[in-house]
Amino acid sequence: MRRILLSSNLIPTILVIGCTYGLGSLHGQPKEPNRVSAERFDVVDAEGRVHGSFGLSEDKVPHLSLYDKQGETRLMLYFDENRSITHLIFGDENGKNRLNIFVSPTEGTGLGIRDKKDTDRLEISLNEDDIPGVWMRDRQERVRLAALGSTEGPAGIVVQDENMKSLIKIGEKSKSEPEINYRDPRSGLLRNILNRDDHERLLPHK
Repeated sequence: MRRILLSSNLIPTILVIGCTYGLGSLHGQPKEPNRVSAERFDVVDAEGRVHGSFGLSEDKVPHLSLYDKQGETRLMLYFDENRSITHLIFGDENGKNRLNIFVSPTEGTGLGIRDKKDTDRLEISLNEDDIPGVWMRDRQERVRLAALGSTEGPAGIVVQDENMKSLIKIGEKSKSEPEINYRDPRSGLLRNILNRDDHERLLPHK
């Protein structure tokens, strides 16, 4: 996100412009006391370095950013361009987004965690139907473990290999009827180890 640095000698000018024109006088509106208007506010130190900013993006969307001593964005709060999804982003010292918390009317609420190489590794969410879910990914962003819950229907956990094939499934066929499926290395088929016939097939041969 592009930042605009404000030198110390420009700040009084901006405040004067905000106080003079930001009170509605340009459009014939009544003046509102104790109000300062501007498209962007920057928090700077004595050396002119920006430590935080609040303003509008190029798409006229409000955003709040906080920076560390090296100028990297460490926290950012903003909307999407339609102002329907709220994002709270936490960055690291290298400028990588590591944690994203979002609230969306169509995708629910959740958080995503990335590693140091900017790869999605973990997502925890509650979708628009209030169904919770957890997804864990490897370094190639392949889902290796997924856990899905439900307020009414069956819940389950799936463990997958590097080819996205299910190795283990733990869940419910229906209410109060659990099942544990394991991929048979000999046949490649998923078998329910709670089923007597399948369980005997998985026992080692003497």
